Amino acid sequence: MTVDVRQRMGGRDVKRYLAIGLAIVVVTSLGCASARYVTPGRAADMSLFTGDARDRLTDAGIRQVLNRPLLARFPTTLAVARVQDAGYVSFRVDGWGSGRYSVVTTRDVESDADLERLGQLEGLTSAARIGRLLLPRHLRSDLDLRAAAASLGSDLLLVYTFDTNFHTEDGFTPLTVVSLGLFPTKTARVSTTASAILLDTRSGHVFSAWEATEDTKQLANAWTSSSAVDQSRRRVESRAWEGLLDEVERGWAGVVRAVSSAPVPSSMPDTTASWTPWRSAPLPPGPSYQSGSP
Repeated sequence: MTVDVRQRMGGRDVKRYLAIGLAIVVVTSLGCASARYVTPGRAADMSLFTGDARDRLTDAGIRQVLNRPLLARFPTTLAVARVQDAGYVSFRVDGWGSGRYSVVTTRDVESDADLERLGQLEGLTSAARIGRLLLPRHLRSDLDLRAAAASLGSDLLLVYTFDTNFHTEDGFTPLTVVSLGLFPTKTARVSTTASAILLDTRSGHVFSAWEATEDTKQLANAWTSSSAVDQSRRRVESRAWEGLLDEVERGWAGVVRAVSSAPVPSSMPDTTASWTPWRSAPLPPGPSYQSGSP
């Protein structure tokens, strides 16, 4: 004899089991959606800062004005900017600005000690990061960064970027999303190339370019959370950044020789004898106020 299941279980039992099943499906779906790590955005196109792309986008008349000789002089400050691809987003920081690239103004793997280390290079008085208040919203080329560096009174501008990729041991295409726990027995690899170029703030002359590459391998089952994956990224980027600083220090003697031997243009005053730090423009004349007055 066939007995209706609904009659044996009862109407309330059926509803209860249906509700439990629906809850399990919802929780499972949410877990799958959240158990992933979106890899950081790409590195910036460094050709935007070396002249090729700039020349193609510049009118011929303006190009003649911009193609000036080496104008930087010591002593000076060093302006520092990290650039990434447009719309850059990572687990910890986001790029600022729209256009052809973005600027990461928040320190991630860098430290104050790193800036002090750069500021101690021969011929420099200090090193300072470029903040978003000095930048336009739409970023087009190196001119935007050089204008910000000029606001800091810097004759030299160091621009750098990170190109970080995630791979599994049998994968050749970089991962854009890391699914946590999806490859429990596979080896995951994170590789980073840190690249930098040194520019003359006044003319855009490229002094030198440096690179440093680091990578790390580990079992993917260690990536149990987005935070754990991002810690792997930060470790390898930190080592690449340290290697890049070493390369800059090793190549700095060539920068000093280039600046010291460059002739001073007749239209530019000789600033090697005396150097005055940059100051903001004087305020326009106006009424005088005493301390404490409204």
